[in-house]
Formats: sequence, structure tokens, C-alpha cells
Amino acid sequence: MASSFSQRILQHPAPVLGLLAALVSGIAFSGAGLFGDDTAFLLRYIPSLENWSETWNLPPSFRDWFGALHRPLSIASWRLDHLLFGENWAGYHWHQALWFGALVFGFTALTFELLNALGPNLGGRRTLRGTWVIGSLFAVHPAHVETAAWIATRHDVLFGAFLCFSLLATAKSLRAVDPSKAMKWALIAGLTGFLSTQAKETGFVFLPLAALLCTQVAFRGDLPNRHRAWVSLWPSLLAAFLGLLLRGSSGAEEFLSFHPDAFVRWLSATGWAFDFSLLPLEPRLFHPTPPLGSGWLALSLGCVWFAVGWKRRKHDGLSLFGLAFGLLCLAPTWMVAFQPLMETLVADRYLLLPIGGILLALGRPLSMPGNRVRAVVFLVGALWLSFSVRYAWTWAGPPQALGLHVARHAPSSVEARIGGIARALRAGNLKAAKKIRDLEPTPVPFHSRDFRFRMMDFLIAYHEKDWELAKLTSQQLAEADPNNPSRWHELGNIQWQMFLDLSSKNPKGLAPKNLLLDAESSLERAVKIDGRHFRSWLVLGHVRASLGRSIDAREAFSRVLHYGGSTAEAMEAKEMLTRF
Repeated sequence: MASSFSQRILQHPAPVLGLLAALVSGIAFSGAGLFGDDTAFLLRYIPSLENWSETWNLPPSFRDWFGALHRPLSIASWRLDHLLFGENWAGYHWHQALWFGALVFGFTALTFELLNALGPNLGGRRTLRGTWVIGSLFAVHPAHVETAAWIATRHDVLFGAFLCFSLLATAKSLRAVDPSKAMKWALIAGLTGFLSTQAKETGFVFLPLAALLCTQVAFRGDLPNRHRAWVSLWPSLLAAFLGLLLRGSSGAEEFLSFHPDAFVRWLSATGWAFDFSLLPLEPRLFHPTPPLGSGWLALSLGCVWFAVGWKRRKHDGLSLFGLAFGLLCLAPTWMVAFQPLMETLVADRYLLLPIGGILLALGRPLSMPGNRVRAVVFLVGALWLSFSVRYAWTWAGPPQALGLHVARHAPSSVEARIGGIARALRAGNLKAAKKIRDLEPTPVPFHSRDFRFRMMDFLIAYHEKDWELAKLTSQQLAEADPNNPSRWHELGNIQWQMFLDLSSKNPKGLAPKNLLLDAESSLERAVKIDGRHFRSWLVLGHVRASLGRSIDAREAFSRVLHYGGSTAEAMEAKEMLTRF
């Protein structure tokens, strides 16, 4: 009985590995909380969406912050989380874990199909062994800790899962004997490919990869006729065209200006991707700019691998497909190399699928029998797993651990410091926040954003209730970044807190009225820039109530209810409205 059950499990590597990946990620990271862009997405913009259509057509303030990116499926998934879980972040992390499990399932199932379609007649047992090995190594790679633990990487797991599902369906369409089943799988491939493009721009690579797969299978003569390749591909062509059409001109022109050192940056990033995929010694959120030497090595090895794969294309199409899969899915790194859109040139999450490409390219040797191969696979898997467990602890352990980890591994990054300080302060650990701020060397601001230095002092001063310093730094931040409503909100909130503090210290409960007027002016400027800034509306409501303007206060609290969704601010506004 037990033997029969274990045999059934061994016959289904994709669901087993996918389920394990989802369970382990959910259990490990359900308490990981928020970091970095999580706060912008989940605490500010997602709650202010009024309906589902706005996940496609973002409000102006959200669009200004999000830039030219068009990812409605990812935005919709966060809105679903907000409606289901409110500010219970464990629910968001479990949702993230489910999609990570779906990605592992999709990639492992795709591996099985590719070993059958492109592998050099491996046979049933060897194909199954190769699927287990490649799927397991993919699941435990340290670079995947970030996408399993960080809610802000929802785009990556969604696009990756649907990309794998699309290629999986394409492979099944090519192998189907019944034409009606082939068409059904081809339509599923087009649908999931389209969903991949709506999760992240990199999803558009599903089309060239599907075209390559159809061409390779047709070239080997494994189809009932060459027409089957076209039947399997046309829904994907239509889906890609639809994705481009719906995207329209959503700011793509911003990507047309290239960095003067684009080639050097791309080459160093490609070398880092190759090095880190094979030997991921230090997974982290912020990586330093990688050296150029490894880039030339990666480029040389890639050319050699292409030559070998092209020569063996009739007998072993997996090498060529794996190389193309890895290179095309590395597109985010290429984009950042061409134009410095963000502080980091490379990131762990950019390797989510390129790692799979390397493993697929090595599919034939990884599926070979013998104790030597098993020993090497076990050693590599154990090494990767140990790195993953160590990095996972920085996410799943004490909140300040991740902040310290990020600051120590990216000492020159201002944004890393700010993210680490904010995470430590959310956990109430002022000592860790100061330690992160004072680490040597002094960080270097990104793209002339010197004012971001002051944010570190502002966060700590606010937590310490050093209102004078907090007011000074918030004024400097607002003057340096006047079109950012959050800066005016911070200034207005400080002025309101100063009023409350002085009122509590005065026996008669009085404080200078000019503080209220200054706070109202700052907060009105914030909501003028972003009418959905519900945090500003909440403080503005309190300020107007203190000024005795109950009708205006009620209007402000009503705005919080309208734009605040299921946030704590909305609950507070609801309570305040019952008092009027």
C-alpha cells in the first residue's frame, strides 16, 4: 500500500514540488510583513482604487509613481488581497506563496514536456528523473527567496507562472494526436500567454519562445504534419498582438533613450546573471554593480553553447531552447542596463526564469543515470538549499534582521537604508533603526536625489517624537520634492502632532492656532496634488474639527471612507463620523 502510494507520487513531480513550494513559502513567510515598495502599493495606492476598471486605467497619482509600466493583472491581484484580507499581511503572503507554488508546478510540468519533445530520446524513466532533478533545483535556488517572500514581486511570480503555463500548453498542443485537443491546448496557450503580458512586460517573450518550440518540433519531424505547428502558434500570435494593442502608448516612449554605457552595463549584468545562477553565495535585495570580466566570460560561453546547440539541434533541441529561454527572460536586466530606471542594475528576482533556462540547457546531463551525477546534483542542491535557508531567515526572522541585512550588503544605497530603517521602526526597534542609519560608509544618493538623505533623519525623529527636528527635515523634503503629496502630508501631520503635544502639556489644553492653520495648508496642498491621499484627508479632518469647522471635517472624513478601503484610517474616519 505504502509502496503503491510512493510510486504514484514519484510519477507526478510537478504537483508534488508545486505543493511543497507553496506550503513551505506560506509557512516561512506569512509573518514577513512589508518592505520597500510594499508600503507604496499596499498602504497608499491599492486601497484608493474605486473599482476593478482602475486596475487597468490607473488613477493619475498612481500612474505618476508607477511610470510607464502596465501590469493590470498584478494590480488586480493586490486589490483582491485588499478586499479579502485588509491589512492582515499574512493573507497577502499566503497568496504570494500560492503563486510561487504555481510557478514551480508550471516550470516542472514544462520541463517534463520539453524533455519529451526536445530531449534526445531519453526514455520514460530518464525523463522522469530529469524532471525531478531540474524541478527541485529550480525550486530551491536562493534567488527565488525574494520572489517567494516579497509581496512587491507579485508581477514576477504571476508573469513567470503564466509564461510557463503558456509554453506548457503549446507543447501539449504539438504532442496532441487529436486535432480538436491540439486546438484546445493552443487556445489555452494564447490565453495564458496574454495573461503573462498583463502581469509584467517581460511576459511578451512567450511568443518568440512558443515560435521557437514549434519550429524545433516541426524541424525534427515529430508532428503529424507541418501545418500543426501553425495551428499551435496562431492563438499565441493573436494574444501577443492583443496585448500590444491594449497596452497602447502607456509611456513606452520613455524607454527609448539609452544610457551611454548601455553595452558595458548589459555585459556586466549578463555576467552577474550567469555567475549568480550557478553560485549564489550572497542573495540580497540590492547588489553592487557587477564586474565586467564575468560578462565577457558569459558571452563567450553563450556563443559556444549556441554553436553546440545549433549543431545538435536535430538530436537535442533542449540545449538551444534552454539558452533562448534564459536570455529572453533576462529582459528586465537588459532594460535597466539600457536606461537607469532604478538604483539597482541587477536583482535576484530578475533571475526567476533565467535560472530555469540554464537548468533546461543542462537537461540532458542532469537527467543522466549514475552515482556521480546523483552526487553532483545532491551536492549542488544541498548547497543552494543552505543558502536559501540562510537568506529566508532574514525575511522570516525578526523584522530588523532584513533591514540590517539590506543596509550591510548595500552600504552605498540610500534607498536600502531608508527601507531598512522603516522596517525596523515598524517593529518598534529604534536602536536597530539608528544602527542602520549610522552604518559606514555614507550612502550615495541615486540620480541627484540628495534630499533622500534627510528621510533617514525624518523617520527616526518622528519615531522619537522630536517634533522640531522632524518638522525641519519634513520642510526640507517638501521643498526639495514639491510635487510629491506624501512630503506635504508628512509636514502637515508633524504640525498636527506638534499641536497635540503642546495641547497635552498646557494645563488649559491650548496650543498656538497657527500650527493648525499651517497643518491645514500643508495637508490641503497634499490632497490638491493627489485627491485620493486618504491619510492626508484623515489628518485634515482632525485639523478642521479642532478649528471648529465640523462640516468641512465631515467632508474630509467622508473622503477617507471613500478612498481608504479596508485600512485602519478608514475605520478611524468611520468612528469620527459617528461623532458629528
